[in-house]
Amino acid sequence: MKVQANLNRVLTPQKNSTANYRPAFKSAYSPRCYKEVRDLGNAVYRNSKGTQKLLMSLYLNSGETLNNLVTAIGTAGVAPIFIAFNPFSKEDIKSKEYTALRQPISAGITLATQLFVMKNYNKWIDSHAAFLGADEMDLSAKPPASVLRPRVKEEYKSYKAQCIRDGILPQRKSEWIADRIIQLQDEAYYNQLKNLRQNMDISTISMKDIVKPSEVEQMKNVVFKDVLKNKFNFTDEELNLFKNYNDFKSKGKNLIKAKQLDKTLIHDAINSKAEDVAIKELEEAIAMEAKVKFKSSKVLKEMISDFEKGKLQIREKYKLTNDAEANHKAVEAIEKEIQELSKKIYDAKLQKLKVKYDEIVAKSEELKTEAEKITEYAYNKIFKAGSIENIKFHGDTLEDAERSVKIKKWLNTRINKSEAKLKGWKDRSGVLVGLAILPIACGILNWSYPRIMEKFFPNLSAAKKEKANALQEQTDKVKEAK
Repeated sequence: MKVQANLNRVLTPQKNSTANYRPAFKSAYSPRCYKEVRDLGNAVYRNSKGTQKLLMSLYLNSGETLNNLVTAIGTAGVAPIFIAFNPFSKEDIKSKEYTALRQPISAGITLATQLFVMKNYNKWIDSHAAFLGADEMDLSAKPPASVLRPRVKEEYKSYKAQCIRDGILPQRKSEWIADRIIQLQDEAYYNQLKNLRQNMDISTISMKDIVKPSEVEQMKNVVFKDVLKNKFNFTDEELNLFKNYNDFKSKGKNLIKAKQLDKTLIHDAINSKAEDVAIKELEEAIAMEAKVKFKSSKVLKEMISDFEKGKLQIREKYKLTNDAEANHKAVEAIEKEIQELSKKIYDAKLQKLKVKYDEIVAKSEELKTEAEKITEYAYNKIFKAGSIENIKFHGDTLEDAERSVKIKKWLNTRINKSEAKLKGWKDRSGVLVGLAILPIACGILNWSYPRIMEKFFPNLSAAKKEKANALQEQTDKVKEAK
């Protein structure tokens, strides 16, 4: 699961050479639950078929393992054809076939060695990120799937046994394991988030720690023309040559050189501006989100107050005695009435909010006040919660709500940065580990190849030995003649 991106930020497309940017919440704000987005993506994947399923699988499993697999398939399936039917080789057909079969055997041994070593190596690194808590690679709030999978596989055995005892059909193993891994990751995330909200000093968090690198990169596309025009005197005609920042990076080198400008200075200025604008938008996003959560928290407090009064009245209706059976029935009745009360209070409050909500959504976006938007978004949050128990409380004051939002965004950014750091480390160190594996794989191949050929292709092996013996006899005769 990728940690929730800032889905609420809206970038304004460029309309001219000067970048136009505006705060994310001035025009639109559409709060979305990360779980809903993630679950929707999982549902699309599981219900896909054919080519779509294949392409999505390749994307989800892209990485070193897939690269090794593709290389092995190419080595095993393509190389033998060119070796066996090489018109420029003067060897006989059996010698060519003997050499050609070395390729799939080599690919199989290399792939098996790489998969075994790299799987365990990557799992070791994942465990380091999950449990050791290194600052730049701390994934304790989202343990990698490789770390959780052994535990989840054991849990599936218990789950399947329970399904058999209950006489129900168990969920498919792969789906159950995937769902359980996500569940454990969510538990780790919300446990750490709760702990941070209780203990973290908000003054230690700077906006640079919260803003995501990807948001800064996206903002470069918005601001780079503005920086080039206002700070480095690029003309509109020159700026129209570039579609986006990456286009400028690749095509603008000659123009920078012709203007006798410092390339590093230009890119640093663009990065600084992009970071400033991204932080400004993030600050407004946090402020708006805090207001929405403060509003929903106030509604929650009202519901809880009514709920507690109602619970007290319900309990006073029932008198417990020394009769155990009567007490048991009374407790069941109390619990049932309390559940009904909870639903009644939630439905009544939601219905009351909906009257105002319907008035607001009937207006065009431009005519809604900030207070009306806050009410609209708070209603959506409460509606999606589905019950009093699922509404989260973010504090008694707006400052408390803002602190809650900041900490969550800081945690999300830290997870995303840690995942990027982990991937980069795997990519770089994986090359070295792969090179270290090659001598081992070659040693296994040289030992096993002739034995495999003798076992499964005795005719080709015999022909190869016969040719080798003939060459040796010829060499011996030449030596004797000398």
